[in-house]
Amino acid sequence: MKCAQWGALLSVVTACGPTRIDTANSLANETLRPSELQSSHALTLAITRDDQWLFVVRPDEDAVAKVSTRSLRVERMIALAPTPTVDAAGRYTPSVSPRSLALSEDETRVAIAGERAGEVIVLDAHTGVITMRKRVCARPISVAWASAVQGLIVTCAADDRVLLLDDRTLSERASVRVQALPWGLWVDALTQRAHVTHLHGPGTTTLDWSPFSLMIRSEDRISDVAPRGHRTLAHGRVRSMYDLAWSPTQRALWVAHELHGDDTAQPELDFESTVFAAVTVREGARSETLTVDSRLAGVDGAMGDVVSGPRSLTLSRDGRWLFVVAQASEDVLVMDTERRVQAGLLRPLAGHWPQAIVLSQDNTRAFVDLRNSGTITQLALRYEPSGTVSARVLGAPIDARGTDPMPSEMRLGQRVFVTANDTDIPVTTNRWMACASCHPEGTTNRITWKFSQGPRDTPSNAGGPDGFLFRTADRRDLREYWQTIVVEQGGHFAADDQILAPYLDAVASYVQSAIPTPPAPTLDPAQIARGRAVFDRTDTQCRRCHDGPSLTDSGRNNPTLNLSGPVQLWDVGICSPEDRAHQDMAGHPRAACRLDTPALRGLHDSAPYLHDGRAGTLREVLTTHNRRDQHGVTSHLSAHELDDLVVFLQSL
Repeated sequence: MKCAQWGALLSVVTACGPTRIDTANSLANETLRPSELQSSHALTLAITRDDQWLFVVRPDEDAVAKVSTRSLRVERMIALAPTPTVDAAGRYTPSVSPRSLALSEDETRVAIAGERAGEVIVLDAHTGVITMRKRVCARPISVAWASAVQGLIVTCAADDRVLLLDDRTLSERASVRVQALPWGLWVDALTQRAHVTHLHGPGTTTLDWSPFSLMIRSEDRISDVAPRGHRTLAHGRVRSMYDLAWSPTQRALWVAHELHGDDTAQPELDFESTVFAAVTVREGARSETLTVDSRLAGVDGAMGDVVSGPRSLTLSRDGRWLFVVAQASEDVLVMDTERRVQAGLLRPLAGHWPQAIVLSQDNTRAFVDLRNSGTITQLALRYEPSGTVSARVLGAPIDARGTDPMPSEMRLGQRVFVTANDTDIPVTTNRWMACASCHPEGTTNRITWKFSQGPRDTPSNAGGPDGFLFRTADRRDLREYWQTIVVEQGGHFAADDQILAPYLDAVASYVQSAIPTPPAPTLDPAQIARGRAVFDRTDTQCRRCHDGPSLTDSGRNNPTLNLSGPVQLWDVGICSPEDRAHQDMAGHPRAACRLDTPALRGLHDSAPYLHDGRAGTLREVLTTHNRRDQHGVTSHLSAHELDDLVVFLQSL
C-alpha cells in the first residue's frame, strides 16, 4: 500500500509501520563523533563545523564561491582561471571545470578537483588564495582528504586510476588502476579505506590506504535487476553511479544510481519502462536495491514518489536519515536507513539542476547546490514523531554565481537537457526522465535499445554533432529531437508549437556548443603519433570516410543537410537480423544496413562501439567486427600497428 501525503512546499511520504523517535527533533542535540571528523566526502559543496561558511564549486564559471550562511551572500568568488567565454567556433568550454571539493579536517584548506585541467587545486579556506595547484591525471572528478597521513585521494575518470597525493606538495605517492570511470569518493580515516563508485558500474571499489600505498581491497558488483513481470516495475542495468556514502554506525555503504531497462522493444518501450531511480545499500556481503515505486496497483517500492536522476548522498550525523539529491526531478528524497523506506520528499527546491546537499551540525538546516540556476537553497528540516522528515524553504535562494558568463540560450538549453521537472517544461511525464538520463554528462549510458529501426547504442552528444543525426541519417537538426521527447521520454512537444519552440532552440544550442568532449586519457605522445601515421596511410583507407575537421564524411557535398540527398551511407559489414529498412523524418527511404559515418571525437568515452554496441573496445572494431576489411583495411596490420592505431583513436 502506498503511503503518500502532499504539502504546499514539499511532499512527505509517511513511512508504513510503527517507529520510535524519542523527541520531535531528536537530532538537534546530536554531538559530533570523532568518526565524522575523520571522514572526507567529495561533493560540490561543503559546510564548516560552525555552520558559518559554505564552499561551492562553479563548474561552468571556473570558480569556487565562499558563502556566508549569516549574510546569505558570496563573501569571496575565487577564480580558478580566466572567466570562460564563447570561442571563435561558437563553443563554450571552461578550462578547469571544478567538479568537487572537500574541506580539510582542520578546515584551513579546500581541495578541488579540476576535471578539464586535470588539476588538483588547494585553497586557503580563510583568504581564498590558491596555495597549490598541479596537473595530476586526466579528468579528476573527486578529491577527498586522508588527513591522518597528510594525503589527498583523487579519482581519475579518464585514466581509470585512483591516486594518493601528498597534501603538502601534491606529488604522487601511490597510484592504482581500477575499473572504468572511477567517480564518487568517500574516505574513512578510522578504517583507512576509500570507497569509490564507477559511473556506469559494475559497482564500487574499496581501497586500503596507508602513507605511501593504495591497494584494492574489494571490487563489489552491484547487481542488475532482472525484469519482474511487467516493464514498468523497476529493473535494468546499473548506470549513472554518481555517489556513495559510508555509515560507520551501520557499517553500511549506500550507493546512488539508476536502473536502465534495455529489455523492452518499441513500440512498447516508453519512459516508464526505460529509467528507474535506485539506491543500493551494502552491508558486508549482503546488498539490497531500493527503487522508485512502479505505480502499479498493489505494488510498493521503497520510494513512494517518482524521483529521477539520483546524484549525491548525504547522511545525517547519526546515520538514521539518508538525503538523496535527485538532479533530474529537482528534489531531495529522504530515506529512513533503518526501515529502508522513503521518509520525506523535499520539493520544490526553488532552483534547477541540484548537485548536492549538506546539513548543519544540529541537522535542522540544509543547503542545496543548484548548478543551472547558480544558487543555493536553504531548508529548515523537522524530524516528526511519526517517522517522517519535513522541510520548508528559508528565504530567497542564495546567488552563488553573480554574472553568468554562459550565454542565456545555452543556459536555458542546459536546463532543458538535464531536467525532468515537467511542471516547468513538458519534457517527460511525472518527473520520470530527462535527456541526460540516457546521456549522462552529455555522453552515453552505454546501453543498446531495441528501437523499431533495429538495435541502437546510445550515442554521445559531447562536442556537438557533425553532419546528419541518427545512425542512418534520419534527421538533420537537433530541434527535430522533439520526437524523442514525445516518443521516448513521455513529453509533450510538437514541431509547430511556437510556445515551446524557444526550448528546442535552446537545447539545440546547448548540445551543439556547450557539452565539451571529455578529456582524453593520459597517453604516450610517441604512440599517438605512430597511430596517426597508420590512420593516415592510404593502405588502411581510414580517411576514405573519416576525414575533415571532425573525421566524418556525413553531409559531404550536402552542406544544407538536405535529407533527400546526396546522403552518403555505407555498408561496413555489421548488419544484424534486427536491422530494418525504414524512412527518415521526411519520408525518404533508408536501407537496413547502410550507416552514416560517425565523427570520431571522444571515442575514449563512448564505448561500446558500432551502431548496435556490439564492440566493447576499439580493437574489436578493427579486428573482430572487421573481418572483411569493410570498416577500414586493417587485416594486414601488425599487433603493434593496431595498438598504435587504437591509442591514436583514444586521443581524439
